[in-house]
Parts: sequence; structure tokens; C-alpha cells
Amino acid sequence: MHDLRIMITCGGGPGVWGLLHALRRLPDRRTHLIAADADPGLTLGTTLADDSVRLPRADHPDYAATLREACRRFRVDVLIPVIDAELETVAACAAPLRAAGTRVLLPAAEVVRRCADKWLTHEALADSGLLPRHRLVRTVEETAAAIRALGYPRVRLCARPTRGAGGRGFHLIDARSEEFEARMRAKPGALCMTAEAFVALRAAGPAEFPLIISEFIDGPELGHDVLAERGRVVARVTRRKGGSQLGGNWTRIDFDDDPRHDLWIGRVARALELDGLVSIDAIQPAADPLSSPRLLEVNARPGAYVGASCSRLHLLAWAIDRLMDNGPIDPRRYAGERGDVAVGALRVLADVGLTAAGGFVLNPDRPGSEVEHADSVPCRAPR
Repeated sequence: MHDLRIMITCGGGPGVWGLLHALRRLPDRRTHLIAADADPGLTLGTTLADDSVRLPRADHPDYAATLREACRRFRVDVLIPVIDAELETVAACAAPLRAAGTRVLLPAAEVVRRCADKWLTHEALADSGLLPRHRLVRTVEETAAAIRALGYPRVRLCARPTRGAGGRGFHLIDARSEEFEARMRAKPGALCMTAEAFVALRAAGPAEFPLIISEFIDGPELGHDVLAERGRVVARVTRRKGGSQLGGNWTRIDFDDDPRHDLWIGRVARALELDGLVSIDAIQPAADPLSSPRLLEVNARPGAYVGASCSRLHLLAWAIDRLMDNGPIDPRRYAGERGDVAVGALRVLADVGLTAAGGFVLNPDRPGSEVEHADSVPCRAPR
């Protein structure tokens, strides 16, 4: 069997280290990894992969044609898009790519669009009870009216664009906001301001700009790496995010095996007709920890923490085998690569899997390479 040739479309994203680690360790397969990136310089992915290629930005008119040519030139078997801005473009050319021999790890184009546009996601889940109270607004006047209707100043709110990724455009709207404290003493994070300040900011923008104004739910953030098949959840790994944030990404995750998550994740998957490997972000209300989480967003792609999740259950290998039609699936094949079970992960300069006995670096080099010794890292076992 030849090396499976896999291309990822971003060499510099926060999840690349763990993603490459997982792709180097597909069960019973050797891989040849190609990292694409718009950055002309060195990135983590383009340095650690076997080959690299430069692509234009996803909004460039030549992006799709250049991507197809790169897949042809590198004889790519599996393409894994990981940048939100490109997903709809790649989904639209999945059929010609497949005809040329490249399979794309993405749901169908209509599912990608439904997830990329947060308002379409909200519409599909409108009667589910899984969303915070919210309003869609486009104008300054609608923004001010929605803030009043949702209970400000008694209730804290948040605002975010209907399209965007990485927390871009997220604002916390809080009557208690104190600008000096927020700007001079607080750590970098979500921008917090009063409703008056936010409406003034909005008034400085275009006449129409779609936003979702919603009730702010305080509580721990959950991330779910989910493998689905035509709206049915096949497998999932749930992460509880913690620690501090670097570039919008949490530096610690703890795995959460609570079976109560299965019910509400299943409802989301059916409503959005999810298929393939996706990530779902939600908040567990601190005021009612026994209630269903409130959905934040669904990303129709592998999540930034999927490499760490694969140390527990190799969802990437499972998704790729399913994509390649590799015969009957045995779930036992995808159990974590180590004999011990990872209970969490840290992300600082590298991804470190935590186990009951200590930790190990998720090493993006090939197994058996001269740097394989880096897989053993002494550290205090998590409590």
C-alpha cells in the first residue's frame, strides 16, 4: 500500500502541531503530508510536513484553481481544509477534485453553508431550546432595539458577526463595563463595553451589517469533535476548555465523558444534517449545570484541538477510512495510540497530552524518527 498523501490547507494555524501528529499516526498507514499556506515564509506546518505549497488567500479569485492544480501536482489522496474562509469554496469544487482522485474531508456544500453562516445555524435550531435568547440585526436601529428587548442593562449580552471565526468581532455588552479597568488592568480577551458605546461603534460602520445579539451565558466552554454520518453521531470526544487563552485558543483542555452530552449533540447533528468530522462549541450554563448546554457555533471542519482528541480516540483516522471507503469499520481500531488514556492536553509551544501517569509531547515527526524520544515528558500527573 502506498503512502496516503494528505494535504492540509493551513501551515500556521494553532492546531497544526497536533493535527500533524495525528496524521503521522494513522493506524496501519504511512502518510506523506503536504502543508499549504498563503504565507510566503516558514510556518510550523510547511516546515514539519514532507512537502509544502503556497496558495493564494481563500478570497482570491484564483484560489480554487490553484488548489486543484496543487492537488493534481502532489497527487493528493485526501484534502483536509482547516480555514473557515475557504470551506464553502472547497466544498463547491469537491466533486471535480474527487473525479481527479482527491477526496475532501468536508460535509456536503449545503451543510458547510449552513454551518458557516451562524444565522442559518440559528434558524435550523430555532425551536430546539439549545440556543441563548437572541436576535438577528442588520442596522444600527435594529441593534439598539434588540439590546433593549433582550433585557439590557439587567442582562449581560454579547454581539458577533453572523460570519467569522476565531472570536473575531465578538463583543461583551455589559452595563458594568469600566473602560479604564478593561483596557489597563484586564488580560486581553473579549472586548467589553456598554450598550451606548457598542451602538456608537456600530453607527460608525456600514448601513447594514448582520450581527447576532444574544444573551451572554456564563459558564465553562465545551468543545466537541464529532464524527457524524448523515445526521447521526457515530463518535465524539468532548473537551472542557480552561486555562488562559493565547491568540483566542485555550491552553488547557480536560476530556469530559458525561453521557448526557450525547442527547443534545445528537439533536444538533440531526437538525444540521451533519456529516463527516466537525467541531461543535457550546457553553454549559454555570447557573444551571444540569441543563443542556447552549450552542455557540458549529464548524464544518476538524477543530483546532482534534490532534489532542485523537490521543484518546483517533477520529481523523476513522473519518479518513470512512472517506476512502476502506470496508467495514471496527471502532476498536481507533482507540488512543498509547496504552494509557489521555485525560487532557496543554497547548503552549507544543501540544502535550496529559495522562494519569504524566505527559507526552504530540510529536509531528514520523514514528521511529531520530526525534521520537521527545514523546516522553516527565510532568506532575493531573489531579
